Amino acid sequence: MSEMGGLIEFALVAMFALGWAILEWQGRRLDRKRAEREAQNARNDSDANTAASGTAASPERSDGGSGSATGSHA
Repeated sequence: MSEMGGLIEFALVAMFALGWAILEWQGRRLDRKRAEREAQNARNDSDANTAASGTAASPERSDGGSGSATGSHA
């Protein structure tokens, strides 16, 4: 029975190591997804800030017109 104790202990340590490795893998995967999401949010925020400051091409004009070059003047 003493040789079974060593086998059980080995299996326990192996399962612990496998569980740890799986958690590390999942954590890294989730970290990459969060970094991608934060980078995308940063790009969206900078695009929104650029549009709000008026430096981006905007179809609206400050005088309320449509911004069309061929628009009629009433």
